[in-house]
Amino acid sequence: LEDSVHAAHEKLTSILNAHKAASRANTAIVSEEIFLDQEVKAKVERYSRKFFFVNLERYPKAQVKNKSISVMVESISGDPDLYMSTTHPPTEREYTWRSLKEGTDVIEILPSDPNYVLGVFYIAVYCPTSDCEFHLRARLHRLPANADAERLSRERATMYDSIRSKIRQSAYRLKMSESGKSRHDEIQPEAVATALQSLNDFNNSKFSDSKFSDKLSHSKSKSSKLQPAKATFTRSRGRVV
Repeated sequence: LEDSVHAAHEKLTSILNAHKAASRANTAIVSEEIFLDQEVKAKVERYSRKFFFVNLERYPKAQVKNKSISVMVESISGDPDLYMSTTHPPTEREYTWRSLKEGTDVIEILPSDPNYVLGVFYIAVYCPTSDCEFHLRARLHRLPANADAERLSRERATMYDSIRSKIRQSAYRLKMSESGKSRHDEIQPEAVATALQSLNDFNNSKFSDSKFSDKLSHSKSKSSKLQPAKATFTRSRGRVV
């Protein structure tokens, strides 16, 4: 019985794979190739999709190497959605990247993306709400020399904002607890400890620089009143003492 069930499962899997391969083959036939920096105008009916692809192998490697690729669909009418993949023409369920914004949709793929290839990028434009008319364009972008520095700067800013938010929340809960508010507003000492530890780790990390050390010093001065409480927080019957 187990062997027959296994055989049936394999047969069903092979049938489904065959249907999927046939569907992809049919889709590839109707895909329209677009070229870099050339704008294409197209229409798609509601609940329908139109497929395109751009092939970077057509261009000299020196022209495309170490450059990001962006694909933009600009709505003329309706609200088209944008999907992309490097393995097969994408759908609403099978895709690698997508953009579902209202109006203009843009997808930019950096060379550092693990799915980036110097090959074919498949594109699908889907119109879920009404008939659509749009412009489609693919471009390459040279990465700025300080791209890594800008990325690290954004990561530092995000980390700083997160730490600052935790400290503010903890200070507010401490204030509510000291004023005798209800149990629901009591301070969570774990949150204070986490915030302070994150602050110390960030300040001592390799990402620290003069730009952020000033902010951190300002934040630490605000949180100095919380430092003595770090070692004295205890709980008794649901209350902080």
